[in-house]
Amino acid sequence: MRALLFLVTLAFIPHVVSAKSTQEVQKIWQKPFGGDKDDKANAVAATNDGGCAVAGSTRSMGEGKTDVIILKLDKEGMIVWKRTLGKERKDEASAIVETSDGYLIAAGTSKSYNENGNYDIYVVKLGQDGKVIWQKTFGGSGKDYARAMVKTDDGGVVIAGATKSYGNGSYDFYVIRLNSAGDQVWSHTYGGEDLDSAYGIAAASDGGFIVVGSTDSFGAGNSDFYIVKIDSDGKEQWSQTYGEKKADVLYAVKEVEDGYAVAGETRSYGSKKRDLNVMKIDKNGKILFHKLFGLKNHEYARGIAVTNSGNILVAGTTKSMGHGRADFYMLELEKQTGALAWANVYGGKKNDIARGIAKVKDGGFVIVGESDSFNADGFDFYMLKLAL
Repeated sequence: MRALLFLVTLAFIPHVVSAKSTQEVQKIWQKPFGGDKDDKANAVAATNDGGCAVAGSTRSMGEGKTDVIILKLDKEGMIVWKRTLGKERKDEASAIVETSDGYLIAAGTSKSYNENGNYDIYVVKLGQDGKVIWQKTFGGSGKDYARAMVKTDDGGVVIAGATKSYGNGSYDFYVIRLNSAGDQVWSHTYGGEDLDSAYGIAAASDGGFIVVGSTDSFGAGNSDFYIVKIDSDGKEQWSQTYGEKKADVLYAVKEVEDGYAVAGETRSYGSKKRDLNVMKIDKNGKILFHKLFGLKNHEYARGIAVTNSGNILVAGTTKSMGHGRADFYMLELEKQTGALAWANVYGGKKNDIARGIAKVKDGGFVIVGESDSFNADGFDFYMLKLAL
């Protein structure tokens, strides 16, 4: 079932930098990491030892033009090990998880392993010591991208992204389930005749998955919010589009107490530029609240998490507020109403761009992205831990 919903009831909050009223938000540590070229963190996952694993791309290290890089950090943010992967062309990681049986799996995109010269989905499994257990690629003759990933109870993963090799249109949502050995269990495409791209995925309590992104095939605008709910076998249960005439994109999703929280960016509502967008929907896709945050320049969300109290924590970027040209932008929203609990910015004097967030074992949150505020030679990993 597919439906189009226009977002006619929403709240626009033009200025949202504030202190948390109930308790202080503590910055536990911040860590830049990189070399003399661009190094960018795209994703972070909590690990059972209290630390985390961070995945992204490096031009400073490795064998190729751009390589996959994975860091293992302890709970203090110190590097336990680092691993670069790739060959002579462009390879990068966009997602990472710790599996149910204690391994690490990273997913991304590779141009090094495709004989056709196009991009394929690249997946690698590592031990907790960083040693490669297996690595595989998935895709066809066109371009295929991995953007997000969740773990499954059997030690495998489900990967969401976009494909030009399969499906109906220019690009389609592309979702692949792998077992613990990296073998494909199933794959499905979702979308229409135009460009449809998935950027986020979350596991649902009913055993299925919810996938978010954007669609040019359906809806009212040039790009609309697109959400697809699938069962454990990848069969579509329902889909919804939301939006109006301009570009609207969702990048992150989490299951919450009575539905799903999604976050991204919109040009259809708020200011004339990109505004950070957060929606809560019920289990069938009905909007429970819709909030916008922004000022005169660009604001956008890339990650979402759930606090111990069930509130929604959003990791994004602001170009309107803060210390530099762009800063990490953190917001906590009340779980039932979407009311703002607090917001703050983090970074230096240049560009600090958030890409991912994870709740770690001690209840804190690690946010990762890229920064050129701390390195004169280009972008570095920027990793920040907060305690709420």
